[in-house]
Amino acid sequence: MSDLLPPIVIDSGTQEWRAGVATSSQPEVRLEPSLENLEGNEVIENGVVLEFKSTQKALSYYTKYIRECLTKMRASPSSSSLLLSLPLKMSDDYRQRLTEVLFESFQFQSLFYVSQPLLAAYSSGYSNCLVVDSGYSYTGILAVKDLYPFTESERVLPLGGRNIDRYLRRLSREKLASYNEADIRHIKTNYCSVASGYSKSVKSTQKVLIMPDGKKITLGEELSMAPEVLFNPSLAGLPDVNPIDQAAIRSALSLEENDAYSVLKTVVLAGGNTGFPGTPNRMKEGIATRTVPRINKRVVRHRQGTEAVWVGGSIIASTQTYAKVCITKEAYKERGSILAIERWL
Repeated sequence: MSDLLPPIVIDSGTQEWRAGVATSSQPEVRLEPSLENLEGNEVIENGVVLEFKSTQKALSYYTKYIRECLTKMRASPSSSSLLLSLPLKMSDDYRQRLTEVLFESFQFQSLFYVSQPLLAAYSSGYSNCLVVDSGYSYTGILAVKDLYPFTESERVLPLGGRNIDRYLRRLSREKLASYNEADIRHIKTNYCSVASGYSKSVKSTQKVLIMPDGKKITLGEELSMAPEVLFNPSLAGLPDVNPIDQAAIRSALSLEENDAYSVLKTVVLAGGNTGFPGTPNRMKEGIATRTVPRINKRVVRHRQGTEAVWVGGSIIASTQTYAKVCITKEAYKERGSILAIERWL
């Protein structure tokens, strides 16, 4: 593999795909995918995602956007290795079928899959922590010790930025009727925040928002009520889904006591859906009120922001051991896609 080009790293986020070579400091390609082909491929029970099922539409989704990333990068898969980020709870069959596509259709020389929360841990600066990676469609939670994942701690909530979008529209009624998803993202990024506590009686100060088209609209409590969905999913019609602070605690407490206390000391918030001002403090308060006092020393917003997963991929793909853990084309020809079950993180 020493003759290959630097590995290609692709983060397959549901709101934005990011792609670039591992030797770069940041991705060079960004794509906004359509999620139509991913609808309905999750198995949800009691407010958590048990599994993402393999469907032909879902495989077509990955095929389309991997091809678009490669085209924009002007990269040749037949001379490259691919590190691809995947969500937690992707079924074995899903990974196997995807492996067949990547080797048979794209002709990659080698590939490796890593879960998105684990990649965020690699770029966080903390080797022992609990990662809460909340994106547009889902929130993935994973505990790591010495950057090794505890699989029993894995949690995926069907809760993400799109739920906040819908609730913001519902609260704002006709005020946002003419605005698109990019406009809603503008509001969330520049004006929304998480309150220190939830109270229906508290009235927020009205704010004048300047929209991308230059027009002005006025919103008030909607700006803090919409992100409140993270800590009160029932507001968005998700009564079975745990708030992210409670889900994080449950994830940690699935471990042995010493490990649970160790990972709860540092909680890392990753993904675009955790970027609201006030989120770390609210998370810390929620953990403190439901666990042993002072066990949590810090809740931090990931230093790489929305690039956390991609940067983590570039770190792993740049290590000397990366070539040894990959699924190579030769190994695939010899043993088949079963390797996708054995070799992934």
